[in-house]
Amino acid sequence: FPTVFEEVMFGLRQQGRSKAEAAAAARRTLSVFGKSHWEQAPVHTLSQGQKHLLCLMAVVAMAPRILILDEPFAGLDIPTKAQLASYLALYDGAIVHITHDPADLAGYGEVVWLDAGRICATGPCGKVLPAYLDKMKRLGDADDISDLAR
Repeated sequence: FPTVFEEVMFGLRQQGRSKAEAAAAARRTLSVFGKSHWEQAPVHTLSQGQKHLLCLMAVVAMAPRILILDEPFAGLDIPTKAQLASYLALYDGAIVHITHDPADLAGYGEVVWLDAGRICATGPCGKVLPAYLDKMKRLGDADDISDLAR
């Protein structure tokens, strides 16, 4: 959509909210995220990190009980990742965060480690992530990249 405001309103209108209700909810969301000044900003002028945040705001505006995020920090620099993580902390609901980068999971209570569609471990970050990192290091130390497919 041309503007940030229109982008945030879109999902709200798809939920069946009136234009006035959607506009009010969009403005509330922008305010909660401290981005009211973005309302009329053209979407094409936003940086990649700002577009990620806009996407998050548009989804949060629809008030889902669960957010499913698949690699939400992919391609972002460290400061932008940190800022988006702080915005995620504003979300009042459950988050399922899918990632290959264990650093992205700092602060989460529970982790489920999946490999080839199977659960390898589940539990507190402090227990699951060290086991995951150990396994990934062992895999990285192997030289299976040299093996040719048959």
